[in-house]
Amino acid sequence: MTQPQPDDLTVSAPAAAESRRIARERAIGQAQRRAGRRRARRAGGRDMVISLGVLLVPIVLIVWFFQRVPDRPQVQAIDPTASASAAQRQASFPLLLATGLPSGWVPVKATWTPRGGDLLGHGTAEGDTWIVGYQAPDGVYLSVAQQAGNLPSFVGTMTDNADPDGSSRVGGQTWQRYVDSAGNNRYLVRSTSRDTTIIGGAEPYGALEAFLTSLTTAH
Repeated sequence: MTQPQPDDLTVSAPAAAESRRIARERAIGQAQRRAGRRRARRAGGRDMVISLGVLLVPIVLIVWFFQRVPDRPQVQAIDPTASASAAQRQASFPLLLATGLPSGWVPVKATWTPRGGDLLGHGTAEGDTWIVGYQAPDGVYLSVAQQAGNLPSFVGTMTDNADPDGSSRVGGQTWQRYVDSAGNNRYLVRSTSRDTTIIGGAEPYGALEAFLTSLTTAH
C-alpha cells in the first residue's frame, strides 16, 4: 500500500478546513434564511391583522352610528283637565281636550291667554285663546289652538302663514287644510262666528283627522 506523502498531508489539511468553513457558512446561511422566512410570515400575519383592524374600526363606527337610538328628552306630563276647567269659566266658547288617546301619548301643554295677553312666541292675543298640546309616542308634537271670533290673523300667526291646501271632511264638518312652505307641518282649520280652531303638527292630514276625532269639550 502506498503511504501518503508529507506534501499530500499538507495540502489535505487546509482543504478539509476550508470544506468545514464552507459547510459551516452554508449551514449558518440556511439557518438565517429559515429565520428570515419565519420573521416574514410573522410580520405578514401581524400586518394583515393591523390592516383588518384599520378597515374594521370605521365600519364598526358607521354601524354603531346608524343603529344607535337617540335618547329623546324626557317631557313633563301635565294634567290639562284642571287648566281647561278653570279656563272654561272665562271662555265664551267650549274648550277642546283630547280623550281616549292610545298609550304613549303625553299632554305637555295647556295655556289660557285672555285677550291682550302674550301668546308666548306668537305675539299678542287678539282674542281669548286656549292652546293644548300633546306629544305622540314618536316624539311628534300635536296642538289644538282655539281663539274667540274668526280673525284671519289668528290662522296666519299659529300656522306661520301656511298655504291653503284643500279641505277635509271629519264628523260632518269641513276643515280647511294648510301646509307650511317646507311641507313639514300641516294644519286643519275651522272657523265659526264663535271661535276658530286649529289642529296642527308634523303629520299627514290623515293623522290629524284621526287626532281630531279624539277631541271633546272640557267640563
